[in-house]
Amino acid sequence: MRGLLACASLAAATIAHADIAGTRPAYTRHVLSQPPNAGAIRARRWAPEIDLGYAPQGVTVAGESVLLSAYNGAGGAVVRSLSLRFPLRASFITWHGRSLWIGEYAKPERGRILRFALARMDAAPPGAEPREEQAYARLAIATRSQGASFDKDGYLWLSQSSSQFGTLQKVDPASGKVLASYPMVAGIEDLGFDADGMLWAVSEAGSKRWRNWPTFYPILFSIDVRSLSSSTAP
Repeated sequence: MRGLLACASLAAATIAHADIAGTRPAYTRHVLSQPPNAGAIRARRWAPEIDLGYAPQGVTVAGESVLLSAYNGAGGAVVRSLSLRFPLRASFITWHGRSLWIGEYAKPERGRILRFALARMDAAPPGAEPREEQAYARLAIATRSQGASFDKDGYLWLSQSSSQFGTLQKVDPASGKVLASYPMVAGIEDLGFDADGMLWAVSEAGSKRWRNWPTFYPILFSIDVRSLSSSTAP
C-alpha cells in the first residue's frame, strides 16, 4: 500500500543542521550514517511511522508543506487511481509549466522519462488511459533513477540509488545531457523543490524493510543544491 504519511510545515522543518525533528525509530540502535555531501543538507526529519514498517518513497512540495508517501504492503482502500496503458509505466512523476513528466525506473538498462501535455490529460474523459504515443518528448535517463523535480530555472533534477550508492543529477530537459552529477546518500528516492530553491528528498536506507543495508538514513531532508560538490567522498 502506498499512503500519504507526512505533511510537515517547511517553517517548522527549518531546524539547526545538527538536529533531527520527529521520532527516532525504536527497532534499531544503528548510528545515523554520514552521507556524501552532508554539508549541503539543511533540515532533517525522521521519516514518520517507519516503526510500523513504512518505507518512504515519494516526495512533493505543496505550498508550505512537504508531502511524503510510503508503502508497507498491508493493503488498504484506493482513493483514486490512474491506469497507464502498457508499455507505459510510472515509477515517479513530476511537472513543469504545462507538462507532466512520467519517469520509469529500470536496471541494468537505462530508464526513460516521457513528457505529456497536462491540458490533454485534463480534457480526457474519466477512465481514459494515458498512452505512450501521446508523449511529445522522451529522454533516456540513468539506470536506477528514482525521482525527479524541476528547479526554478527549468533544469531537471534526477535521483538514482540502490543499497550501495546514491546520486543526484542536473539534466538539460531539452537534450537529456547530464550537466552535473553529485554523490548522495544511498537509498535516496523522490525529489521536490520548494519556493526557496531547497531540494527536498527522502532515503529509505535503514527503514524497517531495509534495516540490513550498510547505510542507516531513513530521513526526510532538504538540500542546498548550491553547496553540492561533485567530488565529495562518502
